[in-house]
Amino acid sequence: MTARALHLEWMSQYAEGTATPEIARQLESVLRDDPEFRAIFIEYLNVDLALSSSAVLSPPTIVPVFSWRKLSARFLPIAAAIALILGSTWLFPRAQVRLQRSVGAEFVSAFSSRELIGQSAELKAGLIELNFNQAEAVVVIEAPARFRIEDAKTIRLESGRVTAHVRDGRRGLRVLTPHADVHDLGTRFAVEVREGQRSEVHVFDGKVETSAPGEASAPRDLLTANQARRFVAEHVPEERDVRSGTFVQPEEMKALVAGMKAGQVGRALDAEASLKQDAALVGWVGFETQSGEAQTELGGAVIGARRVQGRFPGQHALEFVDRDDHARLDFNAVARELTLLTWVRLDRVPEGISSIYHTDNWNTPGQVHWMVLNNGQMRFAVFGSRVSNSPQPGEWPESRVPLLGELGRWVHLAAVYEADRRQVSFYANGRLDSVVATTESLPAVLGPGQIGNWNRKPAGDASTRRFSGRMDEFIVLSRALDADEIKHHFEAGTPYR
Repeated sequence: MTARALHLEWMSQYAEGTATPEIARQLESVLRDDPEFRAIFIEYLNVDLALSSSAVLSPPTIVPVFSWRKLSARFLPIAAAIALILGSTWLFPRAQVRLQRSVGAEFVSAFSSRELIGQSAELKAGLIELNFNQAEAVVVIEAPARFRIEDAKTIRLESGRVTAHVRDGRRGLRVLTPHADVHDLGTRFAVEVREGQRSEVHVFDGKVETSAPGEASAPRDLLTANQARRFVAEHVPEERDVRSGTFVQPEEMKALVAGMKAGQVGRALDAEASLKQDAALVGWVGFETQSGEAQTELGGAVIGARRVQGRFPGQHALEFVDRDDHARLDFNAVARELTLLTWVRLDRVPEGISSIYHTDNWNTPGQVHWMVLNNGQMRFAVFGSRVSNSPQPGEWPESRVPLLGELGRWVHLAAVYEADRRQVSFYANGRLDSVVATTESLPAVLGPGQIGNWNRKPAGDASTRRFSGRMDEFIVLSRALDADEIKHHFEAGTPYR
């Protein structure tokens, strides 16, 4: 281990409160003698304090006092040494725009967290949460994104996604894009820019005004709650469905930070490796390949849907937005027992049914359709087998608890089909929802099919089956996982804590 690597290890131990007194003394000595490492250490402390939001700052000539997790008084001499070395400068000055939280953030080049105004940055992985003090706004930026903090109330978004919660519309936040100038009026909203293509504005609550970019006197359009617009060249607006589910809200950041610190990424990878060794695995559809825009891991074409950030930073999911977005695949299997597992972020589809997985040859015995109804309940249908003893003839098996409370969060869904036992079991986030008895003992037939939108009929058609949101993993096994196995897969794979 090089000397610098050793010093960084001491720094990490110090931050976590696990450094021994001897390591603390050695670290203090290095900080006195090595200005370059001292700068690294100060930046490290600054970021960590911003993330924990627990620093109590002292006047310049007094030793800083930190209400910092796990920090023992025996480590304060290091902070004192830094304060004395820096003399009369503030160690952590209060910034107008500051980094509040970070989830696996990786930048293309150096990004200082002390004063963000005037900085341009390219976020290649993860999420960051910024606090705009003057605008009284909390902003989440999701990778991949290129942006610049113009001033204390303005962010310029060249590509990527921004979600904002502005507490006071009188102060306001401004988001500049290549296609629109967005002025907040006290609201919750999101802006997405597909580089060189288009910008979208989604209003979840309150109001925003939009105008053509760079024209102060340009006419302004007002958007209110549950409205969305897409802008291309010359500020030409196109009405869109609001996609609240795919944007990460500030309230979600705390749980994501906790999940990263708890080691959920490693647990998820271990669970994935274990399940991939299961002899009953029919197919594991992921979206990690660099050619994810063009094909799934089973070789099927991806139409329209694009690869975006998945549950964890640096990993990927497919996002379905437009009516034609879907991915083709063929499991080529027949099974008397079947378990389907997936992670999704759902938007509320204004009409029809949200399609998760549909085989093509419906009206043939054994074909499989899995979906979420407009009321938020799951339906799992095997053609030729209906609900047993149903008061309504021809009813399909459905879950009981609606998923509407899970919109805008990653949710784990599972459906288990057992032909010999004539039943379908539904699970949501590792919990058994219901077991539904069926009429026939038919094997499930998994031929050509697709995930995402299915049969893509015109808007307003009652049989339209869209999928608006993200999908991260789609797993098929030719055996019935039990409740404990499904619970384990959820707990290991959730990005939250």
